[in-house]
Amino acid sequence: MVNAFGENKIAAFLSVEGGAVLGGDIDVIDALYEKGVRILTLTWNGQNELGDGCFTENAKGLSPFGVNCVKK
Repeated sequence: MVNAFGENKIAAFLSVEGGAVLGGDIDVIDALYEKGVRILTLTWNGQNELGDGCFTENAKGLSPFGVNCVKK
C-alpha cells in the first residue's frame, strides 16, 4: 500500500465482511489467505459463531471459537 501510494498507483486489500463465511471451520482462514484475503471482519450487525455484533442485545463479545480465530 505504501509503495503504491509513493508510485501514485491504486492499491486494494481483498477482504471478507463477517466471520460467518468460516462456517465453524477455523481452517477456512488458511484457505481464504491462500486466495489472497487479508482482512476478515469478525461480526457485522448481528451475532454469528465468532461473537456478537453491534445490534446484538446483551452482547457478550467473542465466543470461544471467535477467540481461537483471532489467535490464529
